[in-house]
Amino acid sequence: MFHYYFFIIKEIIKVASAFATRISYKKRILSPFCHPLLI
Repeated sequence: MFHYYFFIIKEIIKVASAFATRISYKKRILSPFCHPLLI
């Protein structure tokens, strides 16, 4: 079950990264929130 949870976290990070790229023009507004996630 733990591996399944880790897989979900990886998928969420991947989707969040793609979403951040899609709205890159808003990245400056969300920079303090997204910056730790993109690292």
